[in-house]
Amino acid sequence: MVHIQMKCTHLQIVNQSYGNHLRFTLQLCFDFLVLAVVSVIHGLCPWILTGKVSDRIKELNSVLNERWSNPK
Repeated sequence: MVHIQMKCTHLQIVNQSYGNHLRFTLQLCFDFLVLAVVSVIHGLCPWILTGKVSDRIKELNSVLNERWSNPK
């Protein structure tokens, strides 16, 4: 029962429905998957895709910090 209450509390804290929360987390998963592939490519060929991963991680960090500071 505590586990279910924690889930509901988290959704209330971030002020999202289950569907919106799921959509947002799936988008994050997709972004991280793309970043993993880009990282491998950059690791093999360091002269290409320079800064792409670190720039996107900074963007995602800003998005997450904004969402935590100002829940919708």
